[in-house]
Amino acid sequence: MENTEETRKNNIQYNEPREEQEISISQLLGIVKQRRVWIYIFFVLALALAIFYLRVTNPTYEAKATALVEPISNATSIESLLTTSTSSSKIDTEVQLITSTTNLQNALERLDLSKYLDPDGIPYSEKNLRGASFTKKVSVKTVSSTKIIELTVEDGNPQFCADMANAILAAYTEMLTTIAKNSKSAQREFLESQIPATEALLSEASIALSEYKEQSGISQMTQKNTLLTTKIASFQLMIEPLKLQLIEAESLMAGFNPSSKLLTVDQIKTDTALQGLLDEFKANNKELIMYQNVDSSAETSRIFVLQNAISSKEKDIYNVVAQKVGPQNASYAKAVSDYICVSATIEAIENVIEVYNADLADYPIMERKYLELQRDVQIYEQLLLSLRELLEETKMVEAAVVGNVNVIDSAVVPESPVSPRKMMILAIAVVGGVALGVLFGFLLEFTDDTIRSEDTIKSILGRDMPSLGWTPYIKDVDKIQKDFPALFVLNDPDASVSERFRSIANNIAYSLPKKIQVLSINSTDMSEGKTTVICNIAAAYAMAGKKVILIDGDFRKPAIEAFFKLKKSKIGLVDSAINNIPLEKCIVRPTEKIPNLHILPPGMGTRNPNALYNSERFSQIIEKLKAVYDYVIIDCPPLSYGSEFTHLAKHLDGFVLNIRAGVASKRAVANFISDLEFIQAPLLGFIYYGVVAKNQSSYGYYGYYGSYGSYGKKGYGKYGYGYGYGSGHKSLYEEGRGSYRQLHLKELKRRKEVSYGTREPVLAFAAGASGAFNSSMASTVGVGTEKPKQNIRPVGDAQKKTSDMLADIEKIYKKK
Repeated sequence: MENTEETRKNNIQYNEPREEQEISISQLLGIVKQRRVWIYIFFVLALALAIFYLRVTNPTYEAKATALVEPISNATSIESLLTTSTSSSKIDTEVQLITSTTNLQNALERLDLSKYLDPDGIPYSEKNLRGASFTKKVSVKTVSSTKIIELTVEDGNPQFCADMANAILAAYTEMLTTIAKNSKSAQREFLESQIPATEALLSEASIALSEYKEQSGISQMTQKNTLLTTKIASFQLMIEPLKLQLIEAESLMAGFNPSSKLLTVDQIKTDTALQGLLDEFKANNKELIMYQNVDSSAETSRIFVLQNAISSKEKDIYNVVAQKVGPQNASYAKAVSDYICVSATIEAIENVIEVYNADLADYPIMERKYLELQRDVQIYEQLLLSLRELLEETKMVEAAVVGNVNVIDSAVVPESPVSPRKMMILAIAVVGGVALGVLFGFLLEFTDDTIRSEDTIKSILGRDMPSLGWTPYIKDVDKIQKDFPALFVLNDPDASVSERFRSIANNIAYSLPKKIQVLSINSTDMSEGKTTVICNIAAAYAMAGKKVILIDGDFRKPAIEAFFKLKKSKIGLVDSAINNIPLEKCIVRPTEKIPNLHILPPGMGTRNPNALYNSERFSQIIEKLKAVYDYVIIDCPPLSYGSEFTHLAKHLDGFVLNIRAGVASKRAVANFISDLEFIQAPLLGFIYYGVVAKNQSSYGYYGYYGSYGSYGKKGYGKYGYGYGYGSGHKSLYEEGRGSYRQLHLKELKRRKEVSYGTREPVLAFAAGASGAFNSSMASTVGVGTEKPKQNIRPVGDAQKKTSDMLADIEKIYKKK
């Protein structure tokens, strides 16, 4: 062969690592088109699941009501009279009471549950509406920085949702009113009982003071004694209102249900964290009392700091108590924390009094006794005055107590359910199903080792590798009632598949940079259509007036004789190469319809084809055939099944790789490329065989679902494409549709072991003396220096038109 080293270098360049190619949008769309069945499946499954979910899920309705809630503490001003702190405007406690079990049960008792039915037709009166499951249906949220609450009730019955929301607000209003009135009534009764007792104590203290002054004759005291006594008296005045608060807190705690098993004050005070807070609270109160009784404006900032610290400790004590008794008992936690804080304040004041009393111990007993009696009178006078003022205020507040809840918007019956949201679920199902189908399609594509597009081939072979053409997949070829069912170019020259094979033959003949005479078409594996492609291309050349010989070099599974329905020849290539049998006794003519097409069968076969292809005799046979034929086309075993192609390649001008769509393996093609540098023949390009055009995004519908019209009529001009499809000749062949795997499995199922036909092989040349081979070829197919073509017998009008068209195309290529 010419320039073997240059051929080896060219093959090495195809073996160099390929840069990874970015996937274009068209390729992605092609993948989606190929895997569209899975997209349909996932789409239908997702949609079916969504519809099933919507059918089995009961609808849920939602009713909302809004109200303005005032804190319970705003119903009285007793705290503001007895202490310097102001009540909080937060309504956290009130909000917790809305969803309390007591309030919900009171709301249910307001409704006639027998008139409400669930989706199964069961009345609500027969259902258990008590418990956590029902509580979850009721939710409350507050509007930020306001006292407005939004109550929401969810249920499967829309009428029940609205009625229950309104009933909850009504029961809640009654609950808060009852709590406020109970508190004021307890305060009034306590004050009414304390005033007579205080009047009696004041009377006793006044009498005792008068008697002591008369008996002792003391009328004056030292200034210090008077000052200390005055301070102690003021401290005593501070204690008495606190005792009232203490009694009020005890009354509130006693109002809670004893059966609820709430922790007592003593049990709560055992908490270590609470004890630490109380110690700090007492110390801050003691220091504050001392500062407040010193007439010094310089300490005003310290007093402010202490007041803030005391307020902060009160909140911390409440949080600890609330954590101990639970957030559902917020009212009880508030009463307990008030009781603990007031008790600690009283204890701090008493400690200060003890300090002042210790100072008075150094003064005469008589003087101290007088001051004590005077102090008692002052205390009882102030206490009596305060009790009377508080009693009047409490009576007014008790009479003016009204509900703390003002309904802004009552709940109305909802018209449509809030769940399930049909349109959203269906939209998610549609989008999700398509997305999952596309992702699954991409997963299959990237895990699929088969080749399904020319882009995949070029990514393996290289972008510069020529594509010589593609052919469509033809289904049920064996059912065609013809002598050679798969010989498309002969059976139906006007069919689109025939045109594809002629196009491939033209590309090999005229589009390549060098003249190709000895050619082989190979594949990486069996059942990829290699023999069909070889026979149709050879027939296309022969029908165009070229002299072609097909050599069946596949000694393992020879198929060319079976393709043409011939009986197996007894002698052939092996006999000529080994036993020197003349070629004219081995070459046969498969059909009289194509006289320019001859076959050289394998003959007796050989177990060592490598030695045959390396022999001098085989080289002589090839050279002799080259002198006689325009094209010598050799069929050989697939690359993955035989090593003899490496030895055969040195006799070739080039070879073509036939790749079957959806069947050829990416790995096999890649392995072939890695071994390409050892093959001494150039790779001319590839043929993409058996394409289902409908599954390929890069192939349209041009001419592939019908047949071409007759040449020379409306479909074509003289030799070029015209402006229509002509008379619409109906093709013998129908292109297959479906997945590549299904089509291939069906084909393998129909395919049996290679079976030869019943037709006797006819020698292409008459037997004679030495030299008969050359003389017979000269007389039969025009062998000679001039190679006259007037002796070529045309095969029908279609062959003549095809021959003329190819001749004109050849002239155009030569001019270029």
